Amino acid sequence: LWPAVEMVEKERQVFNASTNSMQTIAFTRTNVQDTYNHLMNGVDVADQLRDAYPLDRPWVRTRKWWFAVWMWAVGVAITNAYLIYKAKHADAQERAKQQDGNYRPVKSMSHRQFIEELCRDLDYWGSRGRKRRSSEGSQASQGSTCST
Repeated sequence: LWPAVEMVEKERQVFNASTNSMQTIAFTRTNVQDTYNHLMNGVDVADQLRDAYPLDRPWVRTRKWWFAVWMWAVGVAITNAYLIYKAKHADAQERAKQQDGNYRPVKSMSHRQFIEELCRDLDYWGSRGRKRRSSEGSQASQGSTCST
């Protein structure tokens, strides 16, 4: 069932400071390490996206442990939603290009724009049906509660 662990010969470009140039070196590692490094790329990209706009720093250290776990999970959910949005947007663009000869591409939202739009949507649905007071008194607040 388990594949045999084998040594794999790899090459990499490195900078040699003594000659002030790039050179190729050969090294060996196991096929397990090679497969792991190859397949981890998607996780690394998701971690980088989540860390770009973190919800759980620096004030989360003063909270209970479950709050830190909750905020981490919300951050992961937002990042996964953005990755799904990007994939669906790319698919829709490709389908539109194939169907229409006069196709004009529509630029997708950036990660920051996606989070801002999500905050506006959550603020809208969270405030529906209840009046919120602004600093001036009885008028409903028009601003977003999200700041990134």
